[in-house]
Amino acid sequence: MRRVFGMRGFGLRVVPVVAALVLGAAVPASAQDEAPAVAQWFSDDDPAFDGTGNGHDLALTGVDAWRAGRTVAGWGSVGFDGVASGGATTAKVLDVGQGFSVSAWVRLTDDTVSRTVVSQQGTVESAFRLGYDAASHKWAFALAESDAADAVQKTAKSGAPAVAGVWTHLTGTYDGTSREARLYVDGVAQKKTAVVDNGFGAEGELWIGKALRGSAATEAWHGELTEMRAWNRAIDPQEVRKTAEAAKVGEWLFNEGNGSRTIDSSPYARDITLSGGATFGTGRRGFGLVFGGTGSASTGEPVLYTDQSFTVDVWAKLDDTGTARTVLAQRGPSGVDPFTLKYDGSRWSAEMPDAAVNPSRWWQAKADAVAGRWTHLVATYNASAHTLTLTVDGTQKSTVTCVVGWNSTGVLSIGRGSTGESFNGNVDDLVTTQGVLVS
Repeated sequence: MRRVFGMRGFGLRVVPVVAALVLGAAVPASAQDEAPAVAQWFSDDDPAFDGTGNGHDLALTGVDAWRAGRTVAGWGSVGFDGVASGGATTAKVLDVGQGFSVSAWVRLTDDTVSRTVVSQQGTVESAFRLGYDAASHKWAFALAESDAADAVQKTAKSGAPAVAGVWTHLTGTYDGTSREARLYVDGVAQKKTAVVDNGFGAEGELWIGKALRGSAATEAWHGELTEMRAWNRAIDPQEVRKTAEAAKVGEWLFNEGNGSRTIDSSPYARDITLSGGATFGTGRRGFGLVFGGTGSASTGEPVLYTDQSFTVDVWAKLDDTGTARTVLAQRGPSGVDPFTLKYDGSRWSAEMPDAAVNPSRWWQAKADAVAGRWTHLVATYNASAHTLTLTVDGTQKSTVTCVVGWNSTGVLSIGRGSTGESFNGNVDDLVTTQGVLVS
């Protein structure tokens, strides 16, 4: 069995098939009624390898095959320099005129010109391109009406501008019956679709990281790509959501009941060590962690990229009011944490400062707090929308805008942050996710 690309040496507890499900990969063909993907790249030790076994391997030029992926110590990515990098199959992959889909996780690092993630070639023009349109500053899925220079492009675009530096999932689908082209961003269908009048069935190579315009290669991708797939049919919205799933990067149930360690049941094996007076005690339904104003429980490594979208889901029961208490924090340098979920002395608060050193601003999403009652807290940072949201007991209570996160290599700490403010109460059922959960 081939090892999964990007998972080497990270000690994941599960076999590759299970890990693929958890990390947001496609459902295996046996679990689908429809035809599976006909090609899959950047999900294996060899980035050129077609993971479906259909033989659509890539010839890669000038790429960096070993860049970090969208999760800490998780699935890797392939880097493109925006000039000479690219990939191509030796023959066509998709029957473009009959309906098809393409998807990938992308991180764009230069948005000054248009960029292409994937395309398939005619003689002088790409039959389709999925990527970034610099004129509108939006994600785009375009189909050409003819195989000619300056061909009319029928284009579906994102509603919101593309954000450079942020991992984003793109899917383009074309229905050969309705002739409708549709774009999905992070699993969500965009309102602007396109209807193709003619189009053409391109017989050329499938290219990754570039497009064909007027018989010349152009729109070179600048940034990273990972988990790319192609189907010879228009996949449905449920399948799109599955391929775009946020990645669970930590799950702690705190059910051990004794000792000084609690197990991470996600594939990442980031176990937590209790110290300084933190103990096991009463949880929501069984055991949980207990803090009496001292102690903490921490991972031995970072869990989240806090400059990317993430979600933290935890239950907490506060024993007293009037004193600031930290539920959890991703630790940062110099006493400044990039993210903290806390009780601020009067209210629950999800907080992100604007800088690692001498921050001038803290974005704070807040909600009323009640002592002595288990409370379900969910904090979500959306790096594309620049929002920080706090949801309490299933109700969205507060959203702040214009938030720009920064990353730290600090550990995840429960019950205490870099500034102290130790928690007094109980914590249970913590789940951390890299990305925004889509309902």
